[in-house]
Amino acid sequence: MCINIFKEKRLKKTWMTSNRRIISIFAFFVVMLYLFPIFGFSQYMPEHIDDAWTLSWAHNWWSEGEIYDPVFGYLDGDGGTSLFSRSYVYVYGAILQFFDWTRGGAFLLSTIFLIGSAFLWKSIIKKLGYPSLVSWLFLLVLLSLETYFAAAHKTRVEALTFFLSSLAFWCFVKEHYFFSGFIAILAGETHPYGAVSFMYILGYCVLLVPRLWPQPKLLIKNVVVFLSGMALGIGYYLLLHGVYLSQAESLDGRIGGNVIWAYLFGFRFSWRHLPEALIWMVALGSFLAAQRWKTDRFLLPFLVLTILFSVIFPRGNFHYMIYLYPPLILLILTEAKHRKLTNWLVLGLFLFLLPQYILLYFDQRGYDHEAYVQSLREAVSEEQEIIYGHPNSWFAFYDREFYGPGYFSRANLPIEEWPSKMVVIENALLNRTGGEELLDIHRDAYDWELLTELNNGPKGPTTIWHIEKRFSEVTE
Repeated sequence: MCINIFKEKRLKKTWMTSNRRIISIFAFFVVMLYLFPIFGFSQYMPEHIDDAWTLSWAHNWWSEGEIYDPVFGYLDGDGGTSLFSRSYVYVYGAILQFFDWTRGGAFLLSTIFLIGSAFLWKSIIKKLGYPSLVSWLFLLVLLSLETYFAAAHKTRVEALTFFLSSLAFWCFVKEHYFFSGFIAILAGETHPYGAVSFMYILGYCVLLVPRLWPQPKLLIKNVVVFLSGMALGIGYYLLLHGVYLSQAESLDGRIGGNVIWAYLFGFRFSWRHLPEALIWMVALGSFLAAQRWKTDRFLLPFLVLTILFSVIFPRGNFHYMIYLYPPLILLILTEAKHRKLTNWLVLGLFLFLLPQYILLYFDQRGYDHEAYVQSLREAVSEEQEIIYGHPNSWFAFYDREFYGPGYFSRANLPIEEWPSKMVVIENALLNRTGGEELLDIHRDAYDWELLTELNNGPKGPTTIWHIEKRFSEVTE
């Protein structure tokens, strides 16, 4: 089903009307944006708690068959991969188990999935009948936006989940209905927000169903084939998680908030996304004022249903904006095309993003993660068994008995059940991510002996302690 809504009109070529020049510059910017981290010239974040947290799920399963979270303390309920994300564990774990459990290796996998998703969307946009210019710009804009760049440089599940959601929609548009149904469930198993693929598909059905309505047998056949794929996917989910479904009530504590609100207002630097919201509103106002829905019958349902998903699944996590942005990108690009502002849009986006990534580069430069990991391994002897450390230190000790910040609080362990001896790897992030349980609240329960200090860690020095419990004080 194609949408032929653009009438091409030849314009006198100037520097600003030459699409090739503008897009080439922007494409070069995007390519460099992704090549710099791959070759170690820059990084998105020196340390992020979810890098170790999420990847530890995969390592725990591949090394011990563990489906809960023995590193960060979710020992029951929806901890680890008991209810979701086993597909992530299989994919990332199978590859890293073969090559090694490095953060860089996981980042490369996430980057591959993000780039793959961008090309899937390019193919989808082209298949829907939008101009080649719009489809190529969709790919480049998607890759350039921070929400996607961030997902490509974290080990969280978003990169794989978005890839599967995009693949499910691509299969549906390409009329591979069985695989679309199966992969849509697979995306939802990887992360519940992966179910957004059903909203993408419903938006497309606004175009598809009227065309097939005069052919009821074909319509019914396609529906049955799609539902068959879904049934296989549901079987896959139940095989992995059915025995743990009684613990699903533990998810209630994670429900609340809104993704878009969190993206625009919910974290320290969210204000930098406010110009994006202004562009959304201007593009939407232009679309409605021109009554564009009369000629483009896909975009409005696609936009409304995708945004509605954030209401149906209330979760105030800005990371999930990755699933909601595709219709907004398409809205902005098509309106710019209609208003003959494409080149100005691309130039403005380039000037908006370039300073942000330059500042990011200068702020995060200087940290060599692999060198730091090696320094930690050399500083902590193998005889010292139990380690409690900040998130990045997990990559040095993933094959040791390691507890992440906040473990004892999440596991609801009283101080009497904490280890009698530990090595503590302390940096600025340890306290901010749950380490206050040891560093502040129960610090006096232990004697602290300084082992060494490292100056090549993320965001400041790292202090390594050996601590031993004061039994007399704990039992009083």
